[in-house]
Amino acid sequence: MAARRLIPLLAAVALLAPAAPAAAQDPTTLVVVETADVRATPDTAEVGAAIRRADRTAARARRRVERALSAKLRRLAALGVPRTDIRTESISSFRTRRHGRTVYRASTSLRIRTTDLARLPAILHALGGADLDGPEFSISDSAVARQEATRLALERARRRADAAATALGLRVTAIRKVDLNPEWAIDTGGSDDSASSGGGSDDSGSSAPIRVEPGQEQVTVAVAVIFALAP
Repeated sequence: MAARRLIPLLAAVALLAPAAPAAAQDPTTLVVVETADVRATPDTAEVGAAIRRADRTAARARRRVERALSAKLRRLAALGVPRTDIRTESISSFRTRRHGRTVYRASTSLRIRTTDLARLPAILHALGGADLDGPEFSISDSAVARQEATRLALERARRRADAAATALGLRVTAIRKVDLNPEWAIDTGGSDDSASSGGGSDDSGSSAPIRVEPGQEQVTVAVAVIFALAP
């Protein structure tokens, strides 16, 4: 019986024995997470426009909205804005009570996109009389900015790793892994300088010039690098 109990014990020792030398050979590793920001000039803008009208019947309110909408679409076409860059976002109509009378309200909301930022003030002017939302600026292709931000983040990660290794009395000997899309990565496109404009109540368009400052977009990336350290 003693011999039978000894056999599984010896087998367990044989399995565990190689693990100790392997663990002793494992190098010290250092995980560094870094981020970098790159600013770039936006090349695309979107603006929302809501046309709202009220009348004594639902049909009359809708007709007023359609007339105003047609006028604005003609102005946008005259500016060279293609219909493919104009999208209907919502159409609504409802009734309310005001001073004891029933009032019918109708509205249509548009979204206009342009890659010609120099034309944006004229587009906003053409939408005068509508309630405006935006503009929202963006970069159509952020690949170049992301590549530059990635390069900066990797350089920062290496400098931090070298400094940490020196403080530990070690040195960086290898890079074990690089993750350009860690779970905690950040990728934002917020603009620090954007303009918005409110619409009036008529369809003639605002006579005052509309000033638009696109500013710059910020592209942020994060990287995670695992470094191997040794004496």
